[in-house]
Amino acid sequence: VDGVSLVFENSDESARSLLDLVLAERNCCARFTYALIFGPSHQPIELHVRAADALVQPLKDLYLGLMPVRT
Repeated sequence: VDGVSLVFENSDESARSLLDLVLAERNCCARFTYALIFGPSHQPIELHVRAADALVQPLKDLYLGLMPVRT
C-alpha cells in the first residue's frame, strides 16, 4: 500500500471536517495525494492519502498515530 486509508462516519459534519483537513494539508504537504470517497447508500466516508515510496512509512506513522485506539 502506498499510503493510508481511513474510514469515517458518513455525516455532513464528518464530510466538512475531512474536506477542511484535505484543504489545509494540501497546502503544507503537496507531496501527498488526497482522495475523499463517498459511496452509495450512505456508506462510510473513506479518506485515502498516498505518498512516494520514501514517505509512505512516515505518512502511516503520522495518520495512524492520530487515530483513536480501539479496545
